[in-house]
Amino acid sequence: MVKIIGEPPSHEGAPAFGFLADTVPDHAYPLGLVGFLFASPWVSTGATVRHVATILVSATGRCFDVESDGRHLTTPAALVPPSVRRRLRAFDVALISCNVAPHHPCYPWLRSLMPAGVVPLDRAGFGFLQHEMLLAYHGALSAARARALFEDLVAEAVSQSGMGWRTDTRPAAVLDVLAAHPDAAPAELARWLGVPSARVGRLVYEGIGVPFPLYRAGRRLAVAAEAIFAGARMTDAALTAGFADSAHLSRTWKRKFGMPPSYMTQRRWVQVVR
Repeated sequence: MVKIIGEPPSHEGAPAFGFLADTVPDHAYPLGLVGFLFASPWVSTGATVRHVATILVSATGRCFDVESDGRHLTTPAALVPPSVRRRLRAFDVALISCNVAPHHPCYPWLRSLMPAGVVPLDRAGFGFLQHEMLLAYHGALSAARARALFEDLVAEAVSQSGMGWRTDTRPAAVLDVLAAHPDAAPAELARWLGVPSARVGRLVYEGIGVPFPLYRAGRRLAVAAEAIFAGARMTDAALTAGFADSAHLSRTWKRKFGMPPSYMTQRRWVQVVR
């Protein structure tokens, strides 16, 4: 069931994350260049914009609230295309967030839905994944099963979008170079691609469908996340990922995810499954 109304319900004073951590902590499943799964009992964010496509599904079938461009949806499943500004409120609904990065072969078609804004999905279509989603919510999936769940969620969302499953037609050379050197500087990419530096931005955009600065910003956050998940100090994670300092990382992270990166270091609140 999906309701589309003008104003979201009020949850003044609700914390962004972690409110039910004593019952069920958040669980993060990093999946490399293709994206990550995040399972949480409680999410309440302000307006955020991300370069990933996000498939949101309640593992219990309960509705959550998504607000975008003045439209408010109450739904148990939704797709948020890349670069779509949204606010999310999911209170005790066992939310599974499937975050699809530019390196995934389905990313171009998920990105093509950007003009439509947030797209409600049929929760019943995800019913065959009920057991795996509940296991993910409780942190009981292996990395291999988390990757399988991720791909099944993407496949179902693509199927429901009406696009059908398509072959990835993006230039293989660009994808291969970015996969091998995802954090390379423009001059290095130019050398590996055999083109002038001035053409790198256009080739990357043609290759993955994302402007190069946005791609680089997303990769920096991903590198910082990997370092944080591995136990690095915030300053070290920031410098490793190319941020000026930990404050720069914190501002960028909070703008993208609605919470400070320090939240991810608290194992009482977040468990990382590799």
